[in-house]
Amino acid sequence: MTNKMLGRSAQARVATGRRPVVEIPSSSQDQQGVVHADNPGGAGLRTSSRPIAHGLRPHTAVMNFIEGARAITESELQANNITQYHATNFYRDQITNSGYYDQLKYIVEPTIAEFKSPGSLDTSGEHDNTVVPGLQHKYAQTGLLLVTDRCASYCRYCFRKRIVGKDSDEIAPDFARVAQYIAGHPEMTNVLLSGGDPFVLSTAKLGKILDHLLPIPHLESIRFGTKIVAFAPRRFEDPALPALFRRISEAGKTAVIVAHFDHIGEISVDAERNIRALRAQGVQFLNQSVLLAKVNDDPEILAATFAKCHQMGVRPYYLFQGRPVKGASHFQVSLRRGIEIARGINRRLSGIQKTFKYIMSHYTGKIEVLDLGADGRVYMRYHQNKIPEELGKVFSRRHVEGACWLDDLPEG
Repeated sequence: MTNKMLGRSAQARVATGRRPVVEIPSSSQDQQGVVHADNPGGAGLRTSSRPIAHGLRPHTAVMNFIEGARAITESELQANNITQYHATNFYRDQITNSGYYDQLKYIVEPTIAEFKSPGSLDTSGEHDNTVVPGLQHKYAQTGLLLVTDRCASYCRYCFRKRIVGKDSDEIAPDFARVAQYIAGHPEMTNVLLSGGDPFVLSTAKLGKILDHLLPIPHLESIRFGTKIVAFAPRRFEDPALPALFRRISEAGKTAVIVAHFDHIGEISVDAERNIRALRAQGVQFLNQSVLLAKVNDDPEILAATFAKCHQMGVRPYYLFQGRPVKGASHFQVSLRRGIEIARGINRRLSGIQKTFKYIMSHYTGKIEVLDLGADGRVYMRYHQNKIPEELGKVFSRRHVEGACWLDDLPEG
């Protein structure tokens, strides 16, 4: 779908060409880049991280926020859980030239709002659902495996700010132990490799992880959650990847890539080319997006994004309500507005394109947000729940203006 098809309001986002960089203390920078020993040659994964400007006082640096430069101490960064700036050159060029820079800059460039953005660092109960180090088992059929704490670029709205870009002890250290747990739980039919982004790991490293997973007979699919398809799509031109996906197929399982396009401006020519090539090799694609204030809180933009995904053979899967994450809750859109946007998206799509669900990934489960009724109640349904008896349950809560999360809605 071209910009011409988006309408006048959506065309108004014009790239400014500004390329700000956040400069961070060097102690936070060592080996944080994608181009490191475990990266497959670094092709297409060059990143931008300029050195800091020191000299103000000990452990102080100048950071370039969207609003302007600001002196900040390392302790302030840590206390406010401010993620370092890190973006691939490919992505910076893509958003600069997309015509949507004024929206897309908020995905990777820091703002002062991060210091005033309240919330928690584990909004979905990941710690409580970790069964062995690095493996979460919240829903019966699915295992969530954290394989790295690095990404090609760091999203400012990330709900795993506690992990990403850090040396986290939540990453799986022992895949044999992970496999032992999965083998003992035949209800688990699929595993999602996540993190961080699994495709910052070399193909050889991914192959070693699969060595432990593929022999498990009751696993039917292996999913890879990734935004590298937007950040550095040439990663998928690695000549070793076809053999990796072929191994999954020959083991009788399905390879699924869960891409992460939040905005049509992120979908590059390289991304589309590589997606089509992988689909020809039997890899299935889904897409998940996060509803983000100032970025994509526009039904025209999201409808265009989902239509383009559908055209490429990537099934729109989830539109996530932004989470109340410390340092990122300023991205949240109210539930009233989110419901209006979801309706607006559906009005613009054909029947076969309407495959997404508007989801709140809450501590209690994945909640599909259905509607705001004339009775002033928000109607919802449990798409996933740790308690099987709760699956599919429709429930409602009284609406409160400005509410962005289930916990903002009073019970009863």
